[in-house]
Amino acid sequence: MSYQAYWGTGGSGQPIGVAEISKKHTHVRGTVAMAHSGDPRYADSQIYIMKAASPSLDGKYTIIGQVTLGMEVVDKLQVPDILKNAYLKGEGPK
Repeated sequence: MSYQAYWGTGGSGQPIGVAEISKKHTHVRGTVAMAHSGDPRYADSQIYIMKAASPSLDGKYTIIGQVTLGMEVVDKLQVPDILKNAYLKGEGPK
């Protein structure tokens, strides 16, 4: 089974409709950003976490956060892994 065949197919179908791209925020290790299929305004529910810096992505995707604790967990993620739970600092698990 090729998990890559499913990449980009699980969005909510409800694009946000705006893209807030800042030159101040860059794709460094631990950056959390919204994926899209070509136009940042059509991003919906897919995100990615940078395991390494990638300046070529700067100015093309909306950065929504930064991993501040637990980067060692991100480093262990592999292609077939599925994230089932995540929370914002201060929110705690539900």
